[in-house]
Amino acid sequence: MSAAMELNVVSLVTQLVALAVLHQPVGAYLATTFTGSRHLALERRLYKLSGTDPMAELRARSHPRPCVQIFLSAAVGLAVVVALIRGITRSETSNLGNFWVDLTRGVIRVLLPLAFLGAVVLLITRVIQNWGGTDIHTLVTGAQQTVPGGPVTSQEAITLLAST
Repeated sequence: MSAAMELNVVSLVTQLVALAVLHQPVGAYLATTFTGSRHLALERRLYKLSGTDPMAELRARSHPRPCVQIFLSAAVGLAVVVALIRGITRSETSNLGNFWVDLTRGVIRVLLPLAFLGAVVLLITRVIQNWGGTDIHTLVTGAQQTVPGGPVTSQEAITLLAST
């Protein structure tokens, strides 16, 4: 077996072990996040600013379409999945919860913490995170090398979340 193939097998086994260990606590956290009636202070402020009644349930036919998917695609996708799960599990009613509450909770309680953790992992692996521009360095051989700069880590963490 080649070294590259061994690395792929180790990577696959690591991912499977992580999935086996984390699926229960992450699933329980998501269930608590989207079924709880308690709202964080930041969420309450956002509801007030947007004029959203967090206690209002939307009916199946009035659930808004994800028109802001370009900017909040991951949060919208999460809110739609939550509404789908509610639609399947709530057979006695046509209420699907509140899309805006699910969107807000998805951003504040799920995606922002995941983006923060992803950014920390990227920083640990030495992905660039600075406010400088491009630097040009002269190598020992006399050649010049251009080293890009910028807020790559924080932006890449969000991009990875939105694309998966």
